[in-house]
Amino acid sequence: MAGYTRADSVNNIADGNIINAADLDGEFDALVAAFNSSTGHVHDGSAANGAPITKVGPSQDVVVSASTVLPKTTATVDIGSSALKFKDFYFSGAGSVTGTITAGAFSGPHNGTVGATTPSTGVFTTLGGTTITASVQFSGPHNGTVGATTASTGAFTTLSASGVITSTIATGTAPFTVSSTTQVANLNAATAGTAVNVTGTVAVANGGTGITSGTSGGILYYSAAGTLASSAALAASAIVLGGGAGVAPVTTTTGTGVVTALGVNVGSAGAFVTFNGALGTPSSGTLTNATGLPISTGVSGLGTGVATALAVSVGSAGAFVTFNGALGTPSSGTLTNATGLPISTGVSGLGTGVATALGNTTNTASGLPTGSGTATLTNKRIDPRTSSSTSTATLTPDISSFDQYNLTAQAVGLTVAAPTGTPVDGNRITIRILDNGTTQTITWNATYTVIGVTLPTTTTANKMVYVGCVYNSTNTRWDVVAVTTQA
Repeated sequence: MAGYTRADSVNNIADGNIINAADLDGEFDALVAAFNSSTGHVHDGSAANGAPITKVGPSQDVVVSASTVLPKTTATVDIGSSALKFKDFYFSGAGSVTGTITAGAFSGPHNGTVGATTPSTGVFTTLGGTTITASVQFSGPHNGTVGATTASTGAFTTLSASGVITSTIATGTAPFTVSSTTQVANLNAATAGTAVNVTGTVAVANGGTGITSGTSGGILYYSAAGTLASSAALAASAIVLGGGAGVAPVTTTTGTGVVTALGVNVGSAGAFVTFNGALGTPSSGTLTNATGLPISTGVSGLGTGVATALAVSVGSAGAFVTFNGALGTPSSGTLTNATGLPISTGVSGLGTGVATALGNTTNTASGLPTGSGTATLTNKRIDPRTSSSTSTATLTPDISSFDQYNLTAQAVGLTVAAPTGTPVDGNRITIRILDNGTTQTITWNATYTVIGVTLPTTTTANKMVYVGCVYNSTNTRWDVVAVTTQA
C-alpha cells in the first residue's frame, strides 16, 4: 500500500518470537504515516494507492466520475434545503431544470451576467439560455439589449430564447416580443398595459397549434395525440362527419331541403319529425310500421262501411274475416275456391238424402254416379234424348245429342245419313218416320247394316215405321236389328 513501509524489517513481530514495545511502536508510527493527509495513501488509482472513491453517502447515494456528479437514483438527492442553502453556484455550460427555479424580483438597474455575457454597468445587455422560470417584476426603466436587439431607452423590445420563458411582466409601454428560429416551448405572460407579440411556432402542449399554415376552408383536428393538423376544405352548407381517431373530418352532401329542414323548429311545418313526435299533416308518406292511427278519422278513401268493419273485433258480427279465420254466419257470399265446407251442415236447401249422397264415395251404392265412372243404377229410369221435326230431306243423327229422331209429317223423299258424334259399342238410335199422307222414298247410308230384317225404302201412307239400330264397334257400323210398320 502506498505510504506504508513495515518498520519491523527483521520480523521480530512473528509467531513464537518475543515482541518488544519498540517493535510495536515503530509499526504503529508507520501506519499513522500511511494515512497522512498530504503524504499518505490517496486512493487516486495509482499503483498501491487503491481505486478512486466514486461513491459517497450512507447508502452510496452520490456517484462521481471524471465528467459527472450523479445521484444513484434520479430525483432522490437535494442540493441544500429550504433551511440550509448553499451560497453561490457557477456554471460555464447550459442548465436544464425539470422543475421550477424561483428567483426574486428585478426592481432596479442590475449588472452582472445573465446567460454567459457580462453586461455594461447598470443595465442588462443580453439574456440567453434555454429555460428561465421566474416571477420577474420589471418596474424600473431599462435600456440596452435583451436577446440581440438594442432596446429603446425605458422599454424592452425583443426577448429571444430557444426554450421556455415564463414571466410576469407588470409594466412597460412597448410591445414585448418573443421570437425564435424554431419554437418557444412555453410562454406564460400576464401583461398589464403591454402588448405581447409571438412569432414562430407555438407547440400544442403550450396552447399553440404547432403548425404554420392550413387549408383555406378546412378546420383543425388532432391527427394524433398532441398533434394538430388542418383538414381539406369543407364543402359549403354541408354536414361535417368525424373520421375517427387520426382521420380528418369530411363533409357529406345532403339531399335537397335537408339543411333547410335542420333550421326549422321541431313541430313546425317543414321540420324533421322526432322520435315519438307529432307527424303534423304530411302531404304524402308510406307507413310500414306505424301504430295508433285512428281508423275512423285517420284513413281517407275507404269504401262505405269499411272503417266501421275495421273497428269491429275479428270474430264478431260485422267484422272482416281474417285468413284462416271463422266466417261466422254471412248473410250471402260466393265461394270460388273454398275448402273444408262440411256438406252435412254447411249447405242448406238440399233435397232429402242429397247431403248424405254427397258425403259418400261416388259410383257406390250410396254415392252419386259420375259422368265417366262405372256405377250400378237400381230402379232408375233413363229418359231418352229425343229430337222431333216435321219433315227434312236429309236426316243426320248425332249420337252425342239424341237417342231417338222423330219425323212427324215427312213431305219429301228422305235420305238417312251416317250418324255423327263419337259412338261406343252398344249405343242405340231409334228412327220413327210418319209421312204426310203421301208415300215418300227412303234412302239409307251404307253404314246401316241389316241383321235379320229389311230396311224400308218407302213409307206407307199414314203409317208410322220404326227402325232400331245398335252401334257395332268391331265393324264400326250401325247394325239394324229391328224394323216394324204400324198395322
